[in-house]
Amino acid sequence: MKNLKVISTLALIMSLITMVGGIGIVGYYVDNLYIRGLSVFVLIMSSILVANMVKLVFKEIK
Repeated sequence: MKNLKVISTLALIMSLITMVGGIGIVGYYVDNLYIRGLSVFVLIMSSILVANMVKLVFKEIK
């Protein structure tokens, strides 16, 4: 179970890094405001999904 906590924490950290980097890249390279907003929305929602999954994993381990 300890390995599952470590893997979940690493997944959360990687998701947050990817989200921040993706928002930076989309903000810099994408000129279309609609596509930029949609991309940022998808990145934020995927990060929230990972955070909720990690929260559920930690709740089940307790």
